Amino acid sequence: MDNMVNLTLAELSGLSNRVLTANGMAADHAQAIAEVIVAGQRDECQSHGIYRLIVCVNTLRNGKVVRDAKPELIDVSPALVRVDAKFGYSQLAFQMGSKVLVQKARQVGIAALAINHCFHFSALWPEVEYLAGEGLAALAQTQSPLRGLDQGAFPTCLTSRQAQSRAGTLSSTGGPARQSLWTGL
Repeated sequence: MDNMVNLTLAELSGLSNRVLTANGMAADHAQAIAEVIVAGQRDECQSHGIYRLIVCVNTLRNGKVVRDAKPELIDVSPALVRVDAKFGYSQLAFQMGSKVLVQKARQVGIAALAINHCFHFSALWPEVEYLAGEGLAALAQTQSPLRGLDQGAFPTCLTSRQAQSRAGTLSSTGGPARQSLWTGL
């Protein structure tokens, strides 16, 4: 029983664009999102590839995201650029802001990009890869409240003491037996 469908990356990009625009996404947003979906699939991260089309379509159909938001670029300082995504997805805002970020980093030596009022659904390595390709060192992160699967689930980030307590590695005095920050438990 072989139900596997094979698509080239170009076919996946076209499919992603068609699905997103057929569900009301503006063409510029659809293109930016399709690029990230293709990168996830190309890099064999199934949870961040074509699977994410389901998330995007559901979000569009439920009116949770502005389909045609026009991100606004705000030049905050010589080393800081901010993009107000206007409650659209973050990918188009990143494309806009990253070009200015690269210029600022080259001029000042260090720079930051903040994207506000956005929805983010994807992996962050495409953003880091783009910036690395421009010759920059990069760190990308999102802000999100702690979430768990149920009442007893571990949070996504624990302090050294919390992690050691749960792992049973506190010393006999109650202090940390070793110094570390555990993430992604």
